[in-house]
This record gives sequence, structure tokens and C-alpha cells, in this order.
Amino acid sequence: MAKFIDDQTFENEDFSNREIEVKEYNGCSFLNCNFVEADISGVSFEECRFEDCDFSNIRLDETAFRQVELVNCKMLGVHFNECNSFRMSISFEKSQLSFASFFQLDLRDSSFHDCLIEEADFTEANLEKVLFKNCKLDRSVFESCNLQGTDFKTSHGYSIDPDLNRIYGAKFSSVGLKGLLEKYKLEID
Repeated sequence: MAKFIDDQTFENEDFSNREIEVKEYNGCSFLNCNFVEADISGVSFEECRFEDCDFSNIRLDETAFRQVELVNCKMLGVHFNECNSFRMSISFEKSQLSFASFFQLDLRDSSFHDCLIEEADFTEANLEKVLFKNCKLDRSVFESCNLQGTDFKTSHGYSIDPDLNRIYGAKFSSVGLKGLLEKYKLEID
């Protein structure tokens, strides 16, 4: 079996509950594929696109995502913190990322658009200048994060303690101020 694949499209493939043998994918597209409980440890994805895929409970030990787009994907309980973080760059769009972990990851080159990100863990993550556009962030944890220049203007549901995070230059809407002042138990109309 080949150890690398370039510019190939995989459609309606079932990779669930098994280890992925190919270790390098470049310029590939994955459409409506099932990766539930698959083991993609050590696999490198560069300039790949995943659309309508399910990654729930996938194993990602040292998996590399470089210039990867994930569109309308389900990624419940995914531990992105186990990935190879060197040059990590991921764009999430219209995806479910609830219960995901981004613990200590450098996500500076990543973005989140129209995503459901409930109860995710961003503890100690570098989210400098990351765009969270129209995301629902209920009960997600932001602690000891670099949020400098991060854009939360169109997102909601977050609770961020300014004393526990670096937020210089971060962007928030007036509607989101409640999420910054929550610990003070203020009434904000």
C-alpha cells in the first residue's frame, strides 16, 4: 500500500474503527467520509479539505493538519491537543466541535466560522488573531490563553476572565460584554 497520496478525492468512504495505513495526504478531498473512532495517528494532511465528515472520538496522536479545511464536519470529543502542532493551520466552517480539546495548541493560523463549540477546552492555547465568526461557545474554557487580537465580535455564549487571559486588542461586541464580566455578578441589560 502507498505511504502517500496526492490530489485524490475520497467520497463516502468508511474509515471508522480502524487504523489509517497511508501516512501522508497532499491536496486531497474527503467528502462524506466516516472517521468515527478511527486511528489516524502519525498521519499528515497538507492542503486537504474535509466536507460532511464525522470525526467523533477519533485518535490523533501526532497527526499533522497543515492548511486543512474542515467544512460541515462533526468532531465531538476530539483531542486536537494530541496533534503534531508544528505549522498547524486549520479552518473550521459550519462544524460541531463540542467537547473538543485544544489544550496548549498554537492556533494562530486557524479560524472558526459558524461553528458549535460547546464545552471545548482552550486552556493555555495561543489564539492570537484567530477569528471566531458566528460561533456558539457555551461553557467553553478559556484560561491562560493568548487572545490578543482575537475576534469574538459575532460570536456568543463565551465566558472569558480578563484576569486569567491576555486579551489586549481582542474584539468583542457590546452584546458579548456579559461574557467578560460574568465573574463580577453584574446585572447587564
